Amino acid sequence: MTDTNGNAKTLAYLGRYHQRPMQPNTLKERLDAIHDRIAAAASTSGREADDVHLIAVSKTFPEEAIVAASALGQRAFGENK
Repeated sequence: MTDTNGNAKTLAYLGRYHQRPMQPNTLKERLDAIHDRIAAAASTSGREADDVHLIAVSKTFPEEAIVAASALGQRAFGENK
């Protein structure tokens, strides 16, 4: 899917993800982008963004990545076994 300028957009619909052409590089940029998407989706559905909780997947990530995400305010982590 593209926007009015022909740029690819990221869609997360029913578990189907489409790659964004320019991915944020830092963990902070990625978390900010995810929170922006949550806020937009919540607004579209008439909900508050604070009603949506991001569960970060920690499986396969090194401890340093989890500590860094926690330092940026991410509090909920999960993994399946």
